[in-house]
Amino acid sequence: MCKGNCYRYKCLNRFLTFFNFLLLVLGITIATLPVYIKSHEIVKSWPINGGIIAMGAFIGLIALVGCYGSRRQNQVILFFYMIVLAIVCVITFAFSLAALSLSKSQQSQVLSKGWDSISPDTRSDIQKWGECCGFLNSTSIDNPSCSKLDCFKTGCPSCQDYLAADWFLHFRRSVGGVSLFVSILMCLSIYLTAKYRHIKNPRANANDYL
Repeated sequence: MCKGNCYRYKCLNRFLTFFNFLLLVLGITIATLPVYIKSHEIVKSWPINGGIIAMGAFIGLIALVGCYGSRRQNQVILFFYMIVLAIVCVITFAFSLAALSLSKSQQSQVLSKGWDSISPDTRSDIQKWGECCGFLNSTSIDNPSCSKLDCFKTGCPSCQDYLAADWFLHFRRSVGGVSLFVSILMCLSIYLTAKYRHIKNPRANANDYL
């Protein structure tokens, strides 16, 4: 009987430690995604960046708490860990669905706000990278000159098409995909934690569970 309990305890303990470590890595990954594409200055102006970084940091913090609670099998810490993790899981899942199912009109609004808030020099750099001119067209008053671009004589496409088709699609799929995987991992971690809390540590004092 003891062997079975010991085996279950050790397995769940190791699984929880591993899952929380993986959750920590994924939290850091989410937090650093905006930094990963920092070469595109337009991204720095998005309000969503602060939310992405905060979400990743918070997930990492929860993972550290989960690691400590699982190693010590602290009932109070594990209980609040499950509650907080369930709330964050719902938020993360909703965020991932929003990122993956972003419509073209919503995508255009996000890119337009980012384009309006960046400097003319940054706009000029984006036009060079993408061989494009202007966000929607080249006739805008505040649009940098496109005369030095190779496509100027034949007609340059809009930068909105370049931004949407090039890195923005990759960015939102990366954020949405990682967030979806994290939310699934959280659900599994909540289930394992609930099972783990009701298994007695074979090395612990029996009075600790009274």
